Amino acid sequence: MRKFQTGAATVEIAIVSLTFIWLMLAIVEVGRGMYTWNALTEATRLGSRAASVCQIQDNVISQIATFNGNDLLGGLKEDNISVNYLDANGAVVANPNPANELGFLQVRYVQVTIQNYQYDLLIPGLNKVTLPAFSTTVPRQSFGIVPNEAPGC
Repeated sequence: MRKFQTGAATVEIAIVSLTFIWLMLAIVEVGRGMYTWNALTEATRLGSRAASVCQIQDNVISQIATFNGNDLLGGLKEDNISVNYLDANGAVVANPNPANELGFLQVRYVQVTIQNYQYDLLIPGLNKVTLPAFSTTVPRQSFGIVPNEAPGC
């Protein structure tokens, strides 16, 4: 009976090893996914904070939201980030510039959204996944306007 079982242990080890490797890969992938999710949420938070204290539609807002150009999230670009200025009802203000006093005074909230972020999976056979939109809305603050000082962020 024993001579028919030669190599059985090798096959069992191969099956268990393959299952163990897939399990470890899945654990790593879940950890990376949670890190990416958290980092994208933080990016919208940073961007919305910057948008509420910087001048309206300042270029530095997207730069801050991408962690000042540091590549913490591969593939996060300023093109993925949109900034909206909202009125008290949550509708987008068409022209929020300070030159348009009516539009500027309507702004009550600032919303930063990250859309179309492509997440690279480590799992063989699966390439990229487009994550849902991430968004943070905060109340407006100074918009970089301080009495008797030059505007800035």
